[in-house]
Amino acid sequence: MNNRRSFYRHPYHYPIKICEEKSVVTQTVDVSLGGLCIDYEKNFLPGQIVTIEIPLNDHVFKLTGEVCYSVKKGNPERFRVGIAFKDKASQFMAKMAEEILCIQKLQKRMSEEANKPVDETTVADAWIKKNAERFAHFFE
Repeated sequence: MNNRRSFYRHPYHYPIKICEEKSVVTQTVDVSLGGLCIDYEKNFLPGQIVTIEIPLNDHVFKLTGEVCYSVKKGNPERFRVGIAFKDKASQFMAKMAEEILCIQKLQKRMSEEANKPVDETTVADAWIKKNAERFAHFFE
């Protein structure tokens, strides 16, 4: 088994919905540009296609992925499930959701440090200054 990954995985614990006949809310373990890992109540088969919903503010990001692995973990019976995003749109939406959550965390931290609410424009400016270099190559 090859454990080498193409993308860095970020610890990311956030509720998501797995859409099946009966949709189930679960939580992510980590996420990368290539996919995510979830803690789930049932086993999936490698190759199975799943639809994932990530709720964020007033928007729901819908992603499509393919199960890479499903490993039984602990008791009660749970499974650690690795899901690879099937298309560039799903990769992009997952990255956008992750960035929005990071910006919200930054806003909370800045507000706590300032001992007052910090507006979204100030937080966005701080985020851009801190992270602009990571995205510069997209505009060359």
